[in-house]
Amino acid sequence: MKRFAIYGFLGSNMELIFTGLSSLLKGEFNLKGSVSLWMFFVYGLAVVYLEPLYHRIKDFPLLFRGICYCLMIYFIELNLGLFFINVLNIKPWYYEHGLYFLNVIRLDYAPIWAVVGILFEFVYKTLIKLNIGQGKNA
Repeated sequence: MKRFAIYGFLGSNMELIFTGLSSLLKGEFNLKGSVSLWMFFVYGLAVVYLEPLYHRIKDFPLLFRGICYCLMIYFIELNLGLFFINVLNIKPWYYEHGLYFLNVIRLDYAPIWAVVGILFEFVYKTLIKLNIGQGKNA
């Protein structure tokens, strides 16, 4: 549960920073970022999806691991995006610009998601070294 919360906070803040910096591309110098509170739970799911994936691919080359993380993130983004839209009738994210698929996946974000996956490895290994979310610290 602790790692779920840590991933949720890190991911949400990462998105807030990304959207804030992206405002510069629109000529908006206020660096206003935004993130849905739903994203806390989405990013928290790294415990369920990315941790087990890490253990299966950790011995493979960096590029391969980045591609695997990107594909897993796309899988999560597609399924949760369609769930939010079709079941809950909400749109925590909805892409209308760039190269997108079903308005829930930005294909041109592939390199970003690959890097996020590799950064996840560092965070995960650090949390394990600190014994966070294991045994009595769960």
